[in-house]
Amino acid sequence: MERSIKLAFRATIYRPGSTPFTVTVIGRTAWAILSLMRAGKKGCTPIDRPAPRWSDYIFKARALGFNIETLHEGHDGSFAGHHGRYILHDVVTVTGGTLEAYLASPEGRREFPDATFARAA
Repeated sequence: MERSIKLAFRATIYRPGSTPFTVTVIGRTAWAILSLMRAGKKGCTPIDRPAPRWSDYIFKARALGFNIETLHEGHDGSFAGHHGRYILHDVVTVTGGTLEAYLASPEGRREFPDATFARAA
């Protein structure tokens, strides 16, 4: 059995009128940032991108300085209720750490097939 690679990278956050800044992102928070970058302006929900603690990943990402909006949406079905849709409003580039090794791993290929994160808006 192949050992899992803990995702970690440096993210540079760009905002109009501000100096870009770089933070280190690790674990599920890093996974969430990649998911948000890939989703673009439509954002992500725990329904279309299942994970146990989306609100925690977003809380930690905001603490690092990411500008992430939460929209509250209702859903029907057997377990009707509401969920958050998270939208990243920053231009972000990611590099270094275990990013390349993670994306090349079985888990990385499953989570982000054919993805490149050298540049994202």
